Amino acid sequence: MAPALPANPVAEPDLANAEKLNFNFEWVGSVSVNVDNGKPPSLWQINGQAWDITDKTCADRPIAKLEKGKSYIFELKNMTQYQHPIHLHGMSFKVLSSNRHKIIPYFTDTYLLGKNERAQVALVADNPGVWMFHCHVIDHMETGLMAAIEVK
Repeated sequence: MAPALPANPVAEPDLANAEKLNFNFEWVGSVSVNVDNGKPPSLWQINGQAWDITDKTCADRPIAKLEKGKSYIFELKNMTQYQHPIHLHGMSFKVLSSNRHKIIPYFTDTYLLGKNERAQVALVADNPGVWMFHCHVIDHMETGLMAAIEVK
């Protein structure tokens, strides 16, 4: 029998002292005007903000600024009729709960957020930098469903 693997080095969030942040994933109607400018339409938003994939300065305006070493609980709220595999670069999070499924907590970097689902995930902001936070459905991401999260 092979020896057991060492424990995963992912930090356990301090849920009792974690700061809670809300992230609303929304669809917004958009009229296709000025389509000759090379920009895709803004069809999706996180907390009312659509990412412009052609704007190289979007990462300079993070949707959240996290303090290094601090624990956070993200409330992920899907306000659409579509599924969104929500992915965070640079860190792993622990899936805690869902209003649609029974959850046995586990660590991951992507959670499939179902239509009209609300889920809670927790993490320790332990990796400094600016990290992408987005839906992994490429056409959702390219039309606004992406943001930057900064850890300092």
